[in-house]
Amino acid sequence: MSARRLLAVLLLLPASLLFKSIPSLHRSPGLPTPVVPGGVQVTPDAGGPLYPEANTSGQFAGFYVKNTRTVTTTYTLSCSGTGGISGCTPDQTSVTLSPQQQTDVAVTFATGNPATAIVVLRATGAAADTGYYNLTITGPGFPGVSLEESE
Repeated sequence: MSARRLLAVLLLLPASLLFKSIPSLHRSPGLPTPVVPGGVQVTPDAGGPLYPEANTSGQFAGFYVKNTRTVTTTYTLSCSGTGGISGCTPDQTSVTLSPQQQTDVAVTFATGNPATAIVVLRATGAAADTGYYNLTITGPGFPGVSLEESE
């Protein structure tokens, strides 16, 4: 059927038949809440490297959490670590952010023996994201820096 012929047929049909199958744009009770665009961003992604000293507590990494949704949203924060990271704790357990609002979150953790490691912050709510730092857990001193006097 050509486009002209289809148009002619559609114009002859009563409007009630044409629009009968189009769902109502009004929200009815019992239907799910419409999806709101946007999400959450946790940064940095692959931040660092950081060089915390081995076998110490009270180490920290700073993250940013941004609400990219168009409505105010609450996110639950949690953290984890690999490769000798333990006792990972964000300074806030949840954040409520207005649209496009950003906040900083400090994560404290303890380190084990020298190793490569990752510390991760996760924000979950109506959306979810993670950010992380690459770490090199070192022995005493900074890697590649000698504490001995040169002669």
